[in-house]
Amino acid sequence: MRILCVLWIGFEAYVSATRRNSPDKQAQDKGSLHLLWMSIALSTMAAASLRYWVPFTRQGAAITWFSPALGYAGCALIVIGLGLRFWAIRALGRRFTVQVAIVEGHSIVQRGLYRFVRHPAYLGSLVSLLGLGLAFENWASIAAALALPLLATLNRIRIEEAMLIAHFGEEYRQYQARTWRLLPWVH
Repeated sequence: MRILCVLWIGFEAYVSATRRNSPDKQAQDKGSLHLLWMSIALSTMAAASLRYWVPFTRQGAAITWFSPALGYAGCALIVIGLGLRFWAIRALGRRFTVQVAIVEGHSIVQRGLYRFVRHPAYLGSLVSLLGLGLAFENWASIAAALALPLLATLNRIRIEEAMLIAHFGEEYRQYQARTWRLLPWVH
C-alpha cells in the first residue's frame, strides 16, 4: 500500500504542477482548492492514526471479517479511483485546471463518463479515499477518510457549477438535468 500511496501523491503533485491556469487567468475557486487539499491531508492522517488509536476489539471499530481481503479491496479501490481521475482529466484535456476557471475555447464535455456523471475526477478522488479507509480495515478510518473531503468536494462542486452556469447558462442547466453530480440518481 505504501507504493500505491507514493504513486497517488506523485500523480496529484504532477497534476497540480502541470494543470494550473496561466497567471492572466482569474481563478474563481474562492479558496476551495486549498480547503480541499487540507481536508484530504487531514483526513488521510486521521484515517491512518485512527487505525491504531481505535481499539481492535469487538467493541472497537476494526473490521475483522474478510481481513486481509479488505486491505486488497481497499487498494483496488484506490487504483480504480486514480483511474477514474486520470481518465476524467485526460477527457477534459486542456480544459482541466486545478483552479476553478473558464479557459479559452471552453466547452461542456459530454462524452464518455461525462455523459452520466458531471464530476468524475472528484468521484475518482472520493473512491480512492474510500479505498484508503477500507485498506486500514477500520470503520473509524473509513469515516475519517471520507467525511471532510466529501464536504470540501461538495463545496467545490457548488462553486464550480455556479461558475459554469454563469458562463454557459441554459446549456449547462440542461446538462445538469440529465446527468448525476457524483453518484447515480443524485443530481
